[in-house]
Amino acid sequence: MTKKTFVPLGIVALLVVLLAFLLNEGDSPVPVDFELSFAEETSSTEPWVEAGRAEPTVSQGPVVDLGEGNAAISGKVIEPQGGVAGGARVALLRSSLLASVEQEGGVSMWNVVDFGRVFSSSNHLSSLMPLRKDLIDGLTVLARATADDDGHYSFTGVPAGRFVVAAQKDGSLISPSPSVLYLEDEQVEVDVRLIQAAYLSGSVRSERGDAIAEADILLRGRVFDTSSGMEGLYIGRDDLFTFLLNPIYRGTKSDLAGDFSFEVLPMLEYDVFVIAEPWAQADERVYLPEDERLIPRLGGVIL
Repeated sequence: MTKKTFVPLGIVALLVVLLAFLLNEGDSPVPVDFELSFAEETSSTEPWVEAGRAEPTVSQGPVVDLGEGNAAISGKVIEPQGGVAGGARVALLRSSLLASVEQEGGVSMWNVVDFGRVFSSSNHLSSLMPLRKDLIDGLTVLARATADDDGHYSFTGVPAGRFVVAAQKDGSLISPSPSVLYLEDEQVEVDVRLIQAAYLSGSVRSERGDAIAEADILLRGRVFDTSSGMEGLYIGRDDLFTFLLNPIYRGTKSDLAGDFSFEVLPMLEYDVFVIAEPWAQADERVYLPEDERLIPRLGGVIL
């Protein structure tokens, strides 16, 4: 076999190893030496305020005039069960996402996963399959309003561009409109149906039943079902937008009583990792069609 033959064979072998890693990531053991970095859990009452971005045009009522263009968007916010969602918080989001992401149908895992973080040597959470940050940053708030008692909202004076309307009430996710709007000077109506949110709470206990404070809890939503073959490597556009607006990778710490909670979660299958210094750990897998409570019990050494 010549030297030139070894090069393509090496590339093929590397691709096989990479694919095997991805297809088996759901069954990977939890490493003991996690280096966890957690953001504080934020309240769901003000989801539109993001640090480092200009404050959007705000109105306490259902009508907002941006005064920047000739387009207009109006519609109604609908409860998950079908009634009108009076008082819902509504946001007009400008989209700078790639056209391939905005189109109808499925989006490949290869287009949305941040593989730079997956395979970074400094990232011990390599199995988390994080979504690309430029996608998360690709939806920015242009204006926000509050729906009236009949669920109606309206944005006028909207500039030309690509937009998504999103809405939320207590107990629901930040729910996106069913399509991306490409506007120049059109007057369009878009209704937004709210998506019911799930809630996860729990209490961290030792094998003896003692409460463990300051344990690290990491929550990972399983966006891609790698066990179902190639079909599991695709995600619907509507689901992708929901996950971009509602984080599915979260972290927190247990309080002095050992309790923890995560609010406003998409209904997904989640991996929950619990770690107490220096070497105690536990992991659970839960599916959240509704509220769920966990009591992870940690073995190992706890100081």
